[in-house]
Amino acid sequence: MSHSVFIKNLYTKCRIHGAGEAQVAISDNEIYTLIVLAIYDLNWSFDELGIEQIIPPALNYYEINLDWFENLENANVTPEKILSILTACFNKDQDFALFIENLSALHRRRIKFKRIDVIGNKI
Repeated sequence: MSHSVFIKNLYTKCRIHGAGEAQVAISDNEIYTLIVLAIYDLNWSFDELGIEQIIPPALNYYEINLDWFENLENANVTPEKILSILTACFNKDQDFALFIENLSALHRRRIKFKRIDVIGNKI
């Protein structure tokens, strides 16, 4: 399936921020779980979007420990699948792009602060 340049750029924005040692990249599994959380938050139908539902430990993003995101394994998640899901969600509501981009940015910042905290505790 061919995806628009916009959707491909959205995927990249969700996945990676920064460069060098300051770069934070999240996995496709993490992006998938963030999309799932967004769908819960928007009260959308997983079946309507053709997305496999997973049950997070909490529906409030801030109540979910970062370790849960990092340790979640879903072998079925591929970049192509993420692109297809982003396309389906964007086609339902174009504002979804801003929602998931901001949620991903928030998630990457939590990861970055966790790294900083770990480094700070070693000094």
